[in-house]
Amino acid sequence: MIMKAVLLLLLSTLLSACTHLIFQPYKNQAFDIEKTEINYQNVNFLTADGVDLHGWWLPHAHTEYRATVVFLHGNAGNITYHLANAYWLTRYGFDVLLFDYRGFGLSTGKPEVTGLMTDISAAIDYAYRRNNQNKVVVIGQSLGASMGIYAVSQKSNKAKVRAFAGISGFSDYRQITRDVLSNWWLSWPLQWPLSLMIDNDYRPLDYIAQVSPVPLLIMHSQADEIIPYYHASLLFEAAALPKAIFTMTGLHNQTFKIEKNRRSLLNYLIKVLSLK
Repeated sequence: MIMKAVLLLLLSTLLSACTHLIFQPYKNQAFDIEKTEINYQNVNFLTADGVDLHGWWLPHAHTEYRATVVFLHGNAGNITYHLANAYWLTRYGFDVLLFDYRGFGLSTGKPEVTGLMTDISAAIDYAYRRNNQNKVVVIGQSLGASMGIYAVSQKSNKAKVRAFAGISGFSDYRQITRDVLSNWWLSWPLQWPLSLMIDNDYRPLDYIAQVSPVPLLIMHSQADEIIPYYHASLLFEAAALPKAIFTMTGLHNQTFKIEKNRRSLLNYLIKVLSLK
């Protein structure tokens, strides 16, 4: 009886760990943006199901306007933790919408996969409304890249998206769960049964071909210690044209600390935007 209780407790703990693998929302702010010299505007917009989302609109600075970036951050923290990954784009002519999914930061609601897909769609529509030139690109990082594949592929007006860049994303919610659980001896034997409890309805591999005709860029590092590079290879193979892939350098959370990675993304966006 005791052993059964211990086993149930272990399973419950590991399943909870699987859930936290996908969502790690923080409400606390990493810093107070009002105490910085960053040019920003607080914005709020409603989703189709009535959730109030909060974000920052970061205007382009010191150069000619190129486009508006909707930035989809990773699974942990909130926008105060991800500002550096997006803010640098303002120096090169991009307005940036950096927002928090439901349950993250100052956004209302509770995080779950279906709801976050609705959030991304609402953010793209908000960017459309503020951008009368319809120059909108979507950049997703980590979980944001994987969710962005589905969200962009299913937009009825996706042709207005000028490009989608998926940075360090994964191809399958259950497979990335197995990848992580396989790194711990205690969870290794349970990686398959526990992964089957993860919602895989929005599996990126099933939808990436439908991103087309939106130009697609996949970026991933072979040194990524959290999401193995093979996920990028699978996604690129399954994607339809137009598509491109770039092998980055650095660890999972170092992407935009490395100038070479920034320059590769920037060059791609400038090239794509010049085609229309």
